[in-house]
Amino acid sequence: MNPKQNLTAILFLAAFFLLNFSVKSQSASDTIRMVKKGGDYSYSMNNETLSKVQLMRLLNEEKTAVNLMEKSNNRRVACYCFAFTGGACIGYALGSIIGGGLVGGNPNTKIILPLIGVGVGLVAVGIVFEIDANNKAKEAIDVYNKSKKQNNASINLGLSANGMVVRLSF
Repeated sequence: MNPKQNLTAILFLAAFFLLNFSVKSQSASDTIRMVKKGGDYSYSMNNETLSKVQLMRLLNEEKTAVNLMEKSNNRRVACYCFAFTGGACIGYALGSIIGGGLVGGNPNTKIILPLIGVGVGLVAVGIVFEIDANNKAKEAIDVYNKSKKQNNASINLGLSANGMVVRLSF
């Protein structure tokens, strides 16, 4: 073998053994997180809570995420309408029972059980809309986060104290 080929082979093997692979995933600054707080979710980025306006500004970069978040907001409005109406039905019926027949009122007041049933049904429909709204919001956040991951792919070569470094960012 030629000395030049030997030197090339030795350098190639040395570079191969000294090579450090540094794999970096999506940075935290690009990721929106949904955090459950009580009965609702809050959105955060870089450990800072985002308002709904800030969230929609960020999502404007990805049209699919915007559409999903708008569907989520529409379902949440429907949830509030059903839940409020159901709660009012239950409250009215229980209030008329307590105020009219059981506590010094008119003993001939009819118990309004069908109204309580309707109220419970409306609250249940509201809960279904709330679950669907949360699922749509999660989908929107996932779509946004995945789009950020795909746009930031890169390969960087460099040197470190231990040898050569290949950094894959995705």
